[in-house]
Amino acid sequence: MKSILAILIFFISFSISGQGIKFFEGSWHEALQLARKENKIIFVDAYTPWCHPCKKLKKDIFPQKAAGDFYNANFINMSIDLEKWRGLVFTLYYDVNAYPTLLFIDPDGKAVLESKGFKNVTRLIKLGKKALKASENLKSSSDDNKILYSHKAHKIFKKLKKAESKQNYKKYKKYALRYFNLLESDNLKRDFIKSIYSKNIKDNDTDSICYNLSVKLYNESKTKSNNIFLIKMLVLTKHYKDAYKRVKKALREADNNNDIITRIELRRYKKYLDKKNYLKT
Repeated sequence: MKSILAILIFFISFSISGQGIKFFEGSWHEALQLARKENKIIFVDAYTPWCHPCKKLKKDIFPQKAAGDFYNANFINMSIDLEKWRGLVFTLYYDVNAYPTLLFIDPDGKAVLESKGFKNVTRLIKLGKKALKASENLKSSSDDNKILYSHKAHKIFKKLKKAESKQNYKKYKKYALRYFNLLESDNLKRDFIKSIYSKNIKDNDTDSICYNLSVKLYNESKTKSNNIFLIKMLVLTKHYKDAYKRVKKALREADNNNDIITRIELRRYKKYLDKKNYLKT
């Protein structure tokens, strides 16, 4: 009798858990591809394993049927541990400095809405509806938000895309540098490097291009933002020794300046490097 009861409890609990939000297990870039294919927004639960509100969301809120019915129908859902590799890649693109952070991102990779902290089911659904509305507003005003580039930059960019489509790595690398040099702000340059990361051109990954451009950017403008960006790119392109030196120095400076945001942003990279134990690689 006890065994039958145990089996019934198992199937009931399995049925309940199956009704909640279903999370996509692929990479961030695969999620973007799926979002474009299905014309959906990506919902991201950005968490850390030690965060209590994050655990409560996972245990009590995401498994609920009402949450699953709404989120599975309207979004590509991802749950990303920010201290693992996929989380480090994700935080290259989006600065997350509180846990949990709930983000809604369109198929082009633009953040539509962001919210921090625990949500009950009612507030979670309300947040999702707000994101859908914000996405529609963003689409309707997209023409007003376009960045104007120089005519020369536009011509180089067309050559860059042609080299990418033809899988010509040598030309892609050449035009990437030319285009980078024509961009007028550090923000645009960082966004351009992000757009290159994780692409493959004729079996060549583009890590070396991203590394070289990130170093070039920092040498041209030694700001805190460019230093943090360089540290992230050094980790992601596996330049661990240089990354470790820079991240330790940046964290010391953050401590001296009581810069909590920088400390939160960089400590997950130091933690990853500590686990990686780069001295043995």
